[in-house]
Amino acid sequence: MDEPTALAPSPDFDAVVAERSRLSRNHLLYVRIEVGRRLFSAFTHDAPALYRATHRQKEGSFRASLAEKADALADLGLNEALLRQSLRTFFVVKDLPRALVAQLVYSHVVQLTSVEDDQTRALLARATVDNQWTGRALQLAIEAVRNGQWPDADPSAPGLQPEGLPAAEAGPEAPKPQPGRVVTRFERTAEDLGALVGQWEAVPVEKLTKAQAARVRAAVEALERRVAEVGARLPG
Repeated sequence: MDEPTALAPSPDFDAVVAERSRLSRNHLLYVRIEVGRRLFSAFTHDAPALYRATHRQKEGSFRASLAEKADALADLGLNEALLRQSLRTFFVVKDLPRALVAQLVYSHVVQLTSVEDDQTRALLARATVDNQWTGRALQLAIEAVRNGQWPDADPSAPGLQPEGLPAAEAGPEAPKPQPGRVVTRFERTAEDLGALVGQWEAVPVEKLTKAQAARVRAAVEALERRVAEVGARLPG
């Protein structure tokens, strides 16, 4: 009797999820975009205003085509809901930079289809990539914007964290600065400030306007506060 085959080791689920993400981005989203692109061109002649408008002729033509090609579409795994979703998907990404679209996954684009304003949608798409939001995080951000709120529950933390987002989905923590590099920057800043003081000594201050003098005074006071904050944190 043959010996039972040993069970395979547990799979690396991080790798599985990463591969699923890649497939979703490169294939599922791509197919939706391309289907939507062709529908958009066929039924609206590439005119965004026609897509937004409730146009009886456009809608009637769309439904008639669906009915006529229902069997062929079903064989391809397509139906009315998927075709309409593809149209919305294409409309979301068509004006976004390609490099930005390449970093979105399908769930992001689905969430963005609910945002009507082009500029708001573009800003949220950029924020999604910059903050590495999940689909749930983007949904919360969209809800915040609809309620007239800025989507950041903790302004003191790096990045944007929409209200209600679990800590595990808040995105990666900002890397802590390396002490040596910070010290070097302080040294360079001190050198730059020294050079600026040298230029200031050559300025005919009696010719400054009141506004210019006030600006310099405010900048000097801000520098003094910052220098005091740095000194207060030094050990010993």
